[in-house]
Amino acid sequence: MEFIHTARVLHRDLKPANIFLHRLDALPFPILKLGDFGIARVLSNTHSMASTVCGTPFYLSPELIAGEPYHSPSDVWALGVVLYEAACLVRPFDGNNIGSVALAVMRKEPPPFPRPARFSPELERIVESMLRKSAAERATLAQLLSLEYVAAAR
Repeated sequence: MEFIHTARVLHRDLKPANIFLHRLDALPFPILKLGDFGIARVLSNTHSMASTVCGTPFYLSPELIAGEPYHSPSDVWALGVVLYEAACLVRPFDGNNIGSVALAVMRKEPPPFPRPARFSPELERIVESMLRKSAAERATLAQLLSLEYVAAAR
């Protein structure tokens, strides 16, 4: 995601089905790759925002539901939802229809990680920082990548 955002590209449909494990013979572990750039948008400058709302409802950020343009914090939100879902095995915001999902995203906080914790408190804090309702208060990719435990894994 850092690479595409640096190239001023917004994915706009981050979800588990669009994240792939790729194994390289030179590495002892698989790497993650993003796929399905069908609705990605190339921005004209670093301050641009995409004006059309698209994506999968479970992964839409509060600002998109409110009708605001898509921008990089929206991709961070979607990735936070994916991480929450991978860690907890449930979506942080769910519902029986698009309206109830949208209402949950706008009004509810994600439930805390299950106890006893299966993951480090750092992961829970990272996900929490990615799922802040305000895009301005949400963690940026640069902030996330500079975290000691994230930088060490790179």
